[in-house]
Amino acid sequence: MFVDASNMYTFMDENDMAKKGHNKKQRYDLNQISYYIAANYDYIPLYGEAYPGNVHDSKTFESIIKNIPDNSTVIFDRGYNSKSNIELLHDRKYIGALIQSDHKDLIKLNIEKDSFIETSKNVYGKDHRIIVYHSSVLEKKRVITFMKRFKKVYVKAKRIIETGDSDAMEKARLYLEQEKLNETIELPSMAINSERMDERFNMFGKNAIFTNISDMKGEEIIDLYRKRNRVEHCFRTINTMDIAFPLYHWTTQKISVHMFFSHIAYLFLALIYNEVREFQKDVSLKKTTEYLKDIKLNYAARGKRVVEKIECKSQVSETINGVMKLESIVRD
Repeated sequence: MFVDASNMYTFMDENDMAKKGHNKKQRYDLNQISYYIAANYDYIPLYGEAYPGNVHDSKTFESIIKNIPDNSTVIFDRGYNSKSNIELLHDRKYIGALIQSDHKDLIKLNIEKDSFIETSKNVYGKDHRIIVYHSSVLEKKRVITFMKRFKKVYVKAKRIIETGDSDAMEKARLYLEQEKLNETIELPSMAINSERMDERFNMFGKNAIFTNISDMKGEEIIDLYRKRNRVEHCFRTINTMDIAFPLYHWTTQKISVHMFFSHIAYLFLALIYNEVREFQKDVSLKKTTEYLKDIKLNYAARGKRVVEKIECKSQVSETINGVMKLESIVRD
């Protein structure tokens, strides 16, 4: 079971569910609704629920664990790391990742690209098997992302300093602290601390996994943790394909029901996707939604839902039509 949380911003006023929080789209000026999903290997969400936007992810872990199968292996994000949450897992198998800044001793280890080393360490109150790996693909992505952000922050901080305002230094300092670059960009010279920059680049592409699983190879555990992006696909689909967003409700109950139906809608989409994939290997989860829109149903009136014609614009939509047996479903 892959467990993760996300959120969506809303223009509604603050209420029991809509609260200020760390918004994924950086809309910190707006309230947000948070929700989590526990999905399996086939992108199917077995459990999900909405919660107030100002509640930290880690505080929802107990509810998640109570509602997923006892024999499942739990793979979770760093946001759920805590001693109390690890204790909740009891005899379950689990895989998580350590926060890099809290375990610099592991991240500083010299590891060749696309390889890993194993060790052990007591984290979150228990001895764990630790696997530290270095991915060249991940490193490239992180470097590109960081340099784009670094350039943006550097230019803005320099512009603040150049205004010459009496509080320009303080504004620049607060801004760099907010972006966690206050030790990398030195004020007021705007010089780049090469030692700090080298330390950052040494961390890119590295990840430290902790687990209580002893009967799996290191490569298999790394691969399983990487599959965590399957639950991220769930969020991207729900948030970008008009399944849950925008949110037009404003009471706690209606918001919860809205998210429940969104999860159900995504559940059916995931089931359709897994069926279609048996016939069309190159179809994606997101594309499945677009192909569903290609299927046009024409009904006869007079109180009976009789299909006159089903129009499919593509081969994939034809496959979906065949898999779902739309004609018989609508007739029934």
